[in-house]
Amino acid sequence: MPGAKKDYYEILGVPRNATKEEIKRAYRRLVLQYHPDRNKSPEAEEKFKEISEAYAVLMDDEKRRIYDMYGHEGLSGAYTREDVFRSRMGDFEDIFRDLGLGSFSSIFERLFRDFGFGLYEEREAREVVVDVELSPKEVFNGARKTMQYSVLEVCHSCGGSGAEPGGLRTCTACRGMGQVVRTSVLGHMTYSVARTCDVCGGTGRIIEKPCKTCKGSGRVQSFRSYEVEIPRGVLDGSLLRFVVRDDSGHGGSETYLVARIRVKKTPYFYVRGGDIVVRAPISPSEAVLGVTVRIHGVDGPIDVKIPPRTRPGRSVVVKGRGLWRERGLRGDLIVKPVVVAPRGGQEVKRLYEQIQRSEREFMERWRGRALRLE
Repeated sequence: MPGAKKDYYEILGVPRNATKEEIKRAYRRLVLQYHPDRNKSPEAEEKFKEISEAYAVLMDDEKRRIYDMYGHEGLSGAYTREDVFRSRMGDFEDIFRDLGLGSFSSIFERLFRDFGFGLYEEREAREVVVDVELSPKEVFNGARKTMQYSVLEVCHSCGGSGAEPGGLRTCTACRGMGQVVRTSVLGHMTYSVARTCDVCGGTGRIIEKPCKTCKGSGRVQSFRSYEVEIPRGVLDGSLLRFVVRDDSGHGGSETYLVARIRVKKTPYFYVRGGDIVVRAPISPSEAVLGVTVRIHGVDGPIDVKIPPRTRPGRSVVVKGRGLWRERGLRGDLIVKPVVVAPRGGQEVKRLYEQIQRSEREFMERWRGRALRLE
């Protein structure tokens, strides 16, 4: 999305908290005003592109979330220009059909070629998905990560021929053409049919001595690294796409490197939406008397007070100390105390036996009421 960008909400004339229904109404009104087949003014075409792009972004929950948090730069790092429109093509078509404006696909092809893509153009590219693990702190701040991925490149030993020196000969079945032509005569008509040579598979050559490096394939696998910028606030399972120029045996084609975000979790913490859930180990005495535990949060240490007589399943919520949510808001830090039996010698055992004796009468009465099934 080249050039200086205007605010998408301003383009459509809607507030930042606009609903999808409000956004759609605004787009329908503006598309009738600026459709190039209805409005012949010089600025109508550019305005039509702007409102269509704004609509495509703001009607998609994930793209709108990224735009609200990071603006145009966040979108350009996560999506190609083509991605922005492809996800809403059915929606565009429904609107245009309902308004009697014909097909959106046809005007898309005509007007958006200067964006560097066509709606149905074929591009030689491949997609590689790599899992990228982030700690909660990296999710909060954003991070630079190195993605490792594999590529097939031309074998340097044989130059891509797949054969050792002198180990390649011309196929005699097709005389090096890669095709076999069969001619048939039917009455006064002569028919010629060409098909791929079964002997050489269409290459026109036979490998007699396969290359020892690539085993006759002409390609070898190599590994590459690519450093990417992960924006803050990404969600677990999010897909971020990066375009990498690949000129090693792919004819200069593009590789779509997709970072699949995996937010780290351990037995002691995990992320749920914008909240961070922490399982804080405490001793039995701390559960009875209360304790203050220090948690090394994503933006610094947090002292959390666990109240006395904490029961299993009870949580302590620290508002606004979780991860980023939409529109600059933050989730919560949810602390779940987990009672852990301490390890110790005979002295610790003796102390707990004393506690058990003092608690016995109370616990027997409690269990007598709680475990009565009649």
